[in-house]
Amino acid sequence: MLQVVRPSFGLSVVFLCASLVYSVEPTVPKALRELDSDGFGRRAHVQIGLFSLVFRWCPAGRLETDSVPGNGDSARGPVRRYDVPGFWIQEQEMSMPAFRYLSDDDIVNDRKLDSLIMSCSWIEAIRITQKLSMKTGGQFRLPTSVEWEYAARCGRFNKPPPEEVVVGITSRDAYRAKTRTANPWGIFDMLGGLAEYSADLVSNGDVLVHGGTYGDPIDVLSYGYEERVSMSGGGSAVGFRLVCNGDGIEDLTNTADSLPPPPPPPK
Repeated sequence: MLQVVRPSFGLSVVFLCASLVYSVEPTVPKALRELDSDGFGRRAHVQIGLFSLVFRWCPAGRLETDSVPGNGDSARGPVRRYDVPGFWIQEQEMSMPAFRYLSDDDIVNDRKLDSLIMSCSWIEAIRITQKLSMKTGGQFRLPTSVEWEYAARCGRFNKPPPEEVVVGITSRDAYRAKTRTANPWGIFDMLGGLAEYSADLVSNGDVLVHGGTYGDPIDVLSYGYEERVSMSGGGSAVGFRLVCNGDGIEDLTNTADSLPPPPPPPK
């Protein structure tokens, strides 16, 4: 169970969330097949029926955050520090056709391939991870809240650039994948658009969704934006993306630094 940390209102300075990225050569899990490398990095995919789920590599590094899990971006608490091993994450949210295929639904051609699943519950998302793992022999799951923020931030200290934030669109447009520019690791639509489930359980049957939705004001969306919802249904604009591999996140909040300093930037 994830412990919710209450914000410390005595702080007079707001800590800027940060992350450091360490260059480690990725290992492609057996369940994935490597596709290629592009300007964003390495890609791999898993084929299920007619559908290819494409994953991007998130290199190992460290995340520091003062967002308070389950309380939205307005809540600030003590700084928490995590070492994050490398992992593979879907470059877009789960599509409707792939979701239906994994749900053993024969009706998979009534929507375009780039349409996204919306309004599913956290329980349904967990079932999809289990079915995909059974079909492929891999280990697929939802990202933790730490992994989600780390993948969205991808080493950046600044606010999200507007060209990556999916806001100011209609609900119909929110069904579409890759509507904005990918982030530096090649991951699309993590802020705005659809809120996304993480694996974390909070309390009383609640779970976390991240990134906000297409209807939120752009000035409130940030990498650490999270909200609590019921695991039986998070609303009309909630989707998810999967992670393959990656485990052993280490909470360094109360420990000394364990990682070496980051390598110097390329000249």
